[in-house]
Amino acid sequence: MIGSLQKIHSGTKVHDIKDVCRLGRFLLLIAIISCNTIGYSQVVRGTVLDQSTAKVIPFASIYFSGTTLGTTSDENGYFELNHLKDLSNPLTISSVGFYSITLTNFLTNEKLTVELKPKIFDLPGIEVSGDKSRNIRKKYFPVFRNEFLGKKIDPKQCRIINEEDIMLLFDRNRKVLKAFANRPIRIQNEQLGYDISYFLDRFEFSLTDKSLIFTGNYIFTPVIAKDSIQKEEFEKNRFNAYLGSRMHLFRTLWDNSFETSGFIALNIKGVPIPPKKLRIGSITSGDGVQLKILYMLGPFGVYYKIPTRLTSMTVQNGNIIFDCNGYFDPMDVVWEGYMANKRISDLLPYEYVPETNAFEISK
Repeated sequence: MIGSLQKIHSGTKVHDIKDVCRLGRFLLLIAIISCNTIGYSQVVRGTVLDQSTAKVIPFASIYFSGTTLGTTSDENGYFELNHLKDLSNPLTISSVGFYSITLTNFLTNEKLTVELKPKIFDLPGIEVSGDKSRNIRKKYFPVFRNEFLGKKIDPKQCRIINEEDIMLLFDRNRKVLKAFANRPIRIQNEQLGYDISYFLDRFEFSLTDKSLIFTGNYIFTPVIAKDSIQKEEFEKNRFNAYLGSRMHLFRTLWDNSFETSGFIALNIKGVPIPPKKLRIGSITSGDGVQLKILYMLGPFGVYYKIPTRLTSMTVQNGNIIFDCNGYFDPMDVVWEGYMANKRISDLLPYEYVPETNAFEISK
């Protein structure tokens, strides 16, 4: 997979975020618990090289997309990373000044050689100084921030702490805003209790039709709560972000709790689809991970408890593969509606498991 892709037409249609980048060294086994099974870890080993020079890349980030599980390469470009048996997320390698690479097929018993391509930005006419550049930044950086993080957030609760590393280019003819970052975008989400490093590969937002495409990879680092009150607040906010999310949806399809959890599926005529008519099969990946497949031709609607928060799902190629943690290939589904408008500020790592349903709050 080539990173995450989010695409919106008329402000609503989305290829989901795959959401990617993890700089943390937390080996959280909660992912196994969430699958109700005890897996075992294997070790992924390899070396990271510069594709253009064949020189080693020290301190590159190696991680599993959408989790907190990651490590960094040493001064010789070498890395070792535990791989949980029941984890189906692809392996992503990122480094400052290079495009990330994502591996979906790799063997834990063979040493990997990973080559990263240097980032070369084609910025025709961009000004790095002067009044024009400052005016573009002043006018359009709030647009970038809203589309990237989310529109309905408190900037004191979720913010980018290295905004100076982000460059903007506005194409006046096409009315398209582009953003570039040669360093990972560092995000502090004090509402959910996570720090995120996001390696941005592409960002384009059309002011004409409100369509958005951005690709990249990200990694979570959990924030340690300073006391029991903050810990409870983190859990409450995480739980509310989880309810009705894409992760929540696919987990209920996995454990057959779709209907009892409060989800409703609708056909294109708006008629409810009985859960037993949602065709779901099971498969085993080449490395032994248990997976399921949702078969669905054409678009269908889904919402969680509140009908006005309707989401339209279009499953590409008629099926989508997902795992027990709710992970799926974001390129396999096009979203429109409520779930489509979720952004970086709403993301949770795939290890997340609600502690209790007692925190549910109507929002």
